[in-house]
Amino acid sequence: MNVLFISQCDKRALSETRRILDQFAQRKGARTWQTRITEQGLETLHDLLRRKARRNTAVACHNLTGPSGADVLWFVGDRSRFDEAGNVPTNSTVRDILRADDETTWRSRGIVLLLAQIAALFHDLGKGSEEFQEKLRSHIPKRSPYRHEWVSVRMFSAFVGDADNDRIWLERLADSQSHAGRWTDLDFFVRDGVDNGSGRSMPFHHLPPLAAAVAWLVVSHHRIPLVPVMKDGKQEWLGKESPSFPLVLLTNPLSEITAQWNSQSYDNDDPEDIQACWRMAGKLEAQPVRDKKWSAYARRLALKAIEMLDRDSSSFGSDASLSQDPYVLHLARLSLMLADHHHSSLPSTGKVAKATASKDILFANTDSKGRLKEPLTDHLIGVARAAGQVAYSLQSVKQLLPSIKRHRALLRRSPHDQFRWQDAAVDEARAVRDRSEKGGAFIVSMASTGCGKTLANGKIMNALSNEHDGFRLTYALGLRSLTLQTGEAYRRDVGIASNDIAILVGGLASRTLFEHYADQAAASGSESMQSIMDEGYVVEGGVEGSHPVTRRLVGDKKVQKLLATPVVVCTVDHIAPATESLRGGRHIVPSFRLMTSDIVLDELDDYDLNDMPALTRMVHLAGLLGARVLLSSATLPPAMVEGMYEAYRTGRRCYDENHGRCGDEWPGVTCLWVDEFSCTSDTPSDVATFREKHREFIAARASELAQQPALRVAETVPVATPEGSERHDVLDGYAKTIMASCFKMHDRHAGADPVTGRQVSFGIVRMANIEPIFDVAQILFRAEEVPGMRVHICVYHSRFPLAHRAAIENMLDRSFTRKSPDAAFSEPEIRRAIDADPDKDHVFVVLASPVCEVGRDWDADWAVVEPSSVRSIIQLAGRIQRHRRQIPADANMAILDMPIRALLKPSEAAFCRPGFEGRSGDFRLATHHACDLLENGFVKHIDARPRIDPPPCSEWHTTTSLADLEQAALARNMLPDEVKQAVSPGSRRQRFLTASAFRPANFMSYLVWKFPQSLMTGILPQQQPFRVSSGKEVTLVLMPDEEGIPRLYREDGKIGERLYVLVEKSLRHDVNLDTPYAWTPTKEYGVNYKVTSGLVSPSKAALMSVRVPNSDFGWRYHPNLGFAVYRGE
Repeated sequence: MNVLFISQCDKRALSETRRILDQFAQRKGARTWQTRITEQGLETLHDLLRRKARRNTAVACHNLTGPSGADVLWFVGDRSRFDEAGNVPTNSTVRDILRADDETTWRSRGIVLLLAQIAALFHDLGKGSEEFQEKLRSHIPKRSPYRHEWVSVRMFSAFVGDADNDRIWLERLADSQSHAGRWTDLDFFVRDGVDNGSGRSMPFHHLPPLAAAVAWLVVSHHRIPLVPVMKDGKQEWLGKESPSFPLVLLTNPLSEITAQWNSQSYDNDDPEDIQACWRMAGKLEAQPVRDKKWSAYARRLALKAIEMLDRDSSSFGSDASLSQDPYVLHLARLSLMLADHHHSSLPSTGKVAKATASKDILFANTDSKGRLKEPLTDHLIGVARAAGQVAYSLQSVKQLLPSIKRHRALLRRSPHDQFRWQDAAVDEARAVRDRSEKGGAFIVSMASTGCGKTLANGKIMNALSNEHDGFRLTYALGLRSLTLQTGEAYRRDVGIASNDIAILVGGLASRTLFEHYADQAAASGSESMQSIMDEGYVVEGGVEGSHPVTRRLVGDKKVQKLLATPVVVCTVDHIAPATESLRGGRHIVPSFRLMTSDIVLDELDDYDLNDMPALTRMVHLAGLLGARVLLSSATLPPAMVEGMYEAYRTGRRCYDENHGRCGDEWPGVTCLWVDEFSCTSDTPSDVATFREKHREFIAARASELAQQPALRVAETVPVATPEGSERHDVLDGYAKTIMASCFKMHDRHAGADPVTGRQVSFGIVRMANIEPIFDVAQILFRAEEVPGMRVHICVYHSRFPLAHRAAIENMLDRSFTRKSPDAAFSEPEIRRAIDADPDKDHVFVVLASPVCEVGRDWDADWAVVEPSSVRSIIQLAGRIQRHRRQIPADANMAILDMPIRALLKPSEAAFCRPGFEGRSGDFRLATHHACDLLENGFVKHIDARPRIDPPPCSEWHTTTSLADLEQAALARNMLPDEVKQAVSPGSRRQRFLTASAFRPANFMSYLVWKFPQSLMTGILPQQQPFRVSSGKEVTLVLMPDEEGIPRLYREDGKIGERLYVLVEKSLRHDVNLDTPYAWTPTKEYGVNYKVTSGLVSPSKAALMSVRVPNSDFGWRYHPNLGFAVYRGE
């Protein structure tokens, strides 16, 4: 293409830009270059300019062969030096001619600014205590009986004193020198651990609204308050789940906060250390509150607050005011913490070095070598100034971060009939763009698997994006493998350059293995031939280095990837800290990501039900921060959709109220429903209207699905009941049933090998848990051979070393890609196995855990499934005839009549872990026979209808229908009003609500939007943590030693200081099993790494690591079976 470059750089940036551009293009003027260049060459040039960009860099690239003759391709650096078309202004001025600040819709901006600055001025006052100053100077790490932020809260509370409104203490602050003694006045200064009989353990109780908000910011600037858990009169570790607490902690969370919410108390604390926490160090004049500079800054802020109080008294008038608003407080805390983190990381000055010798000067911190760093007064003023800059600039962060504009692949109409529905969805999204700008957007994307839903989601969000601001998207997924696949799809099929998309999976080893197999595919020519070349688009980048927010964030490369990249495809764990982080600043960058981009939550219904509360909090926060949300899955249950809509709606309404759109002026959330059959939009006035609109959409979708050909037809298979009750007898009978089902399916659905002509089939056996898989696999490998038939088994689950698992996944992905019907027969593992026995039929079986259900683009001939839930059956069915779409003449899916748990423990719940069955009550099934629990219509035509279109809740039979059980469990989790109808009055939940003490449960996802004030503490993440393992796990590393002998190590030590300890021989139980016909990969990446000098490096160990349950008896292992717990047999 023929391109033109225009540089508006200054100073050293100009010489650096000239140096780079002169290597690629001919200079046509002092600041202009022109050349013909390839796509790859232009991307290389773009990358070089971005890497070398400075504060004064400003470069525009124009495509002279574009439709209009000079289309802008991208910008690098300061975007403000060009207009939208890349033109250079003839003149500029610094005068505020447009007076944009006068027209801002963010009406709470002033209160956020003031709260952040005032809190910053007080946030570390407690560091002036004798205890803290001694700790800094002694260089000895020591736990404080009371943390410095709690001491700061007590000092501020004493200063407020008996003021019953905010004006009183603000007037005192305006003349702080005259009231300097109030900060430690013993009439109001409550010293926890000393003044135990004062009856004033809860400082927030009597504070006026603005003061309470300031105090909350102070106490939470390192860690969010958590409910203390007591046992036998002693406090447990802070953050432990509480069995119960008063419901008032959700409705009015600040009312009960004490010192124990901030740090754990110990009975053996030295009384002298406690006293030292409350005695101020040095001379009186050394305290910041007596410093003239601090007092002058405080006076300026107090007068501004009083002025705002006079101008808009409603901002401070009640507990429901802006000073208690979740949006206001979240942004104020974000500003304070970012300012504090950044300011504390700055190097010390010469002025500080001279002051270190004096003990009369109080310090705030030390440097990395333990030397005193910054005077406390300077720190408070510096953080206050930085917090003000950050808070003032929050509104402009999104405009200054890189974005994508006019991306042709996202704008192009689909050339294939199969994907034409995407065009209709894009048109509908573009039609409601303006409405979504004002009230947000909640999108439900339910197209069936294989219809291009992943690409369509990006097109829809791009169509909703403002053309001026550009396209910024966060695509959050649950699985690492699916995240890598989705990221590569956007990079390859959409044509987004590698600089403009970040694929974050949380593990270098996973990424290394993925790239290794991608390179192998490229070398063999098996990559998709339908890739769309990147034809150019506008990228607003890079990051403006002078912006008060971005310059405090983007120094870290990890932060740069998550925040600054226009498109981020990541596991949801990268975004979850925005609501789940309880201490430190891990929530800062994810929160800014939600503020500056829209978000897609992919396959939401595949998460564990216990993770729904955290995901609901994330959706609520996305609405609170102004993002648009898209839920993407073909099997979204209505209760989940409605619950997420409620969460988003309450958050978005709070956001809009803070931007001047409240009451009758609130436009409402724009909703969009899309699938391959239709698309519709609406702006529901309330939740009931949304429910009705969703029901109409689902009814139409269910009608269309019913008319589709039945590609997956199932039958239930009776399970042989063993005569004995021993575990081995049960497993042996179950394995025989599985093998008999495999042979039956093979006879029905096998195809001819084009080389030998023998019958070959590929099937999946899905089992619910790994331990039984390990046992059943051994029985199957040891089974007698069937004449004329060879069975090849591949065991697949999560307890293989990472490199082994990656090799297995790569082999299975290749083998189950059936877009060309005979493609599998040319794969080396398949060809090798068939050619070894050319006179026999071959059955290739994957014996897998539920990891096979999601994220794998497989096309099997048949499947055998141990039932856990309707969802798992539907998901597994999606792996049958996925590519070829051939209508079967006979059933191609065998559903075993009972889960193995029902045979091993007949008196206990069986459809659980995974599954929805409870131990008792309405969620306990009356039978464990799948033939009685599954409707015949569903078995004969397996699709998503039972999940997405349930009957009315009054018709649910939760004890005799597996589908109804799932719907009831989801409704209980997501919809508090629905539960009363679906669950009997004597249910466990009803007793929770009527008990004097509230007992929170993992199924209560709705708590965050029922009680938005709960975000002011860590109660909900504390009670409903995200992705918590049911038991303790350890990391094992299987590595060959210097002689090539595999050794097993256990990872020990802290993160960042990992140690690898050789596992005792008595804990390693190698399984003696001959597997000559196992279906195994030909190559494994990373297996041949050697351990040098008896040490295992972290980079090598990560490739060969595996997470397993902790066991006192050790672990069983076989290369073809993976790891399982040894039961001491």
